Amino acid sequence: MNTPQPASPSVPQQPHSRLVTHLLAGALALGVLGSWLLQARGWGIGFSLFMGLACAAVVVVWRVNRVNLTGGGRWLILPLAFFAVAYVFRDSDTLRALNLLAAAILLALIVYRARAGQIRVAGVSDYAAAGLAASLGASYGAIIPLATGVSWSGARLKRAPLLVLRAGLGALIALPMLLIFGALFAAADPDFGALLSRLFKWDLSGFLRDAIWFAIIAWMAFGLLKQLFGRPWPGSRQEDRSNLNLKPIFQVGAIEAVVALGLFNLMFATFVAFQLRYLFSLAPIGQTPGLDAYADYARRGFFELVAVAALTLPTLLAADWLTRPERTRWLRALSLLLIGLLFVIMASALQRMNLYTQVYGLTELRIYTTAFMLWLAAVFVWYAVTVVRGRRPEFAFGALAAGLAAIVVLTLLNPDALIVQVNASRSLLAAPKAIPAPTAVTPVARNPERPFDAFYAVRLSADAAPALINAMATLPAQDACYIRDALVASARGWVTTDWRSFHFSRWQAVHAVGSMPALECPPK
Repeated sequence: MNTPQPASPSVPQQPHSRLVTHLLAGALALGVLGSWLLQARGWGIGFSLFMGLACAAVVVVWRVNRVNLTGGGRWLILPLAFFAVAYVFRDSDTLRALNLLAAAILLALIVYRARAGQIRVAGVSDYAAAGLAASLGASYGAIIPLATGVSWSGARLKRAPLLVLRAGLGALIALPMLLIFGALFAAADPDFGALLSRLFKWDLSGFLRDAIWFAIIAWMAFGLLKQLFGRPWPGSRQEDRSNLNLKPIFQVGAIEAVVALGLFNLMFATFVAFQLRYLFSLAPIGQTPGLDAYADYARRGFFELVAVAALTLPTLLAADWLTRPERTRWLRALSLLLIGLLFVIMASALQRMNLYTQVYGLTELRIYTTAFMLWLAAVFVWYAVTVVRGRRPEFAFGALAAGLAAIVVLTLLNPDALIVQVNASRSLLAAPKAIPAPTAVTPVARNPERPFDAFYAVRLSADAAPALINAMATLPAQDACYIRDALVASARGWVTTDWRSFHFSRWQAVHAVGSMPALECPPK
């Protein structure tokens, strides 16, 4: 009787030669499309279209080659497409940078965890590893395998592609001498030179620029595709989908951690005691003595408190990571107490910003810093729900999701338009019953202590243009006319004849400026 042999552990199979050929073809196609779509005067719909085509290429290679994608990263393709489209709908440099950052983070996670592994249960080290892996893969392309398991020795090109490749290599070898001979023949015979000029009207600098763009994009695309469809990365190939779970070199015990957290709580509690008189002041802001001095105090203190909140998060994470597994009630209690005190400090910071906004108005720095503070508040709540309760692997995903949600909210909110609306309304003593059409400047009761900063407003992005046009009817004639002239000048720069640079916000602003009625402005 034969004894059954134990089943050998499954070994990840090397990708089929057809898959390698498809990866190369997809990278070359993305290189051509990227060189064409991204070489516009300014990135617009061309960028969104390129990202959409890149996502489509991933789906096509996935379905045609029947690659087994079981990781949580595969679900991030739709959010990636959303942020790529959102890039076209807001003109603010800050928002566009945030949308690009969100798209880059999602792309790294797709490459790192689409084959296997979870996104919801992953440590901070996994997210850092995803960014590093994507950066290395995009930088080194096909030179270093990076454990993706793509076997070049198994790639066999069919006869037709091989003939094309060899023919292209022969043409490339002959190209330098052809250029020299052609230049000599053109100098010897003007008619032959004219023929060459008609046949090859090449812009050498433009050709080199296109070639460089093509090479960079194709190289990066192949590196990322090779990682995505190759062997899963270490830490994501296991069946239990465990994360990297990096261990610290040294750890401290519960007593050391309790003492450290206790000292933090003592300092935070002392500061909170000094903030109570400002945080719970019942005096209306307009009746607060020494308003200018108080507003200056609010401006100076807000950013310091934001820095405290931002530094507290990595401090708590590092303390939790360095503490030995044994936990006590004191550690949990002190962690929750520190978070509670931090919330009081953050409330004080928001109160300061509210005061400063009422006195001096909104700016981009103030609104984005406030949004960052609110994101931190959500992250600290999630920290209390996960890390404090011993569920650290779930923390990073919640923090990332909160950050992506904050970018989505800011994109929908349109901060530049909000800045104009808030600053215009705060400069009025009372809101008018009806805002007339801006055919003429209508006298409106205004607050002389809080003038509208037209000089700053016209330097906002195209997102603010419709709000500025609506506010012109309630502004002084000098400000309204200054805004009109500035918008007309800016609209000339927003107009583009290249469809690749089309931007919805700029298109909307140009139409709003074009339909703006003439104002009755005083002579200059």
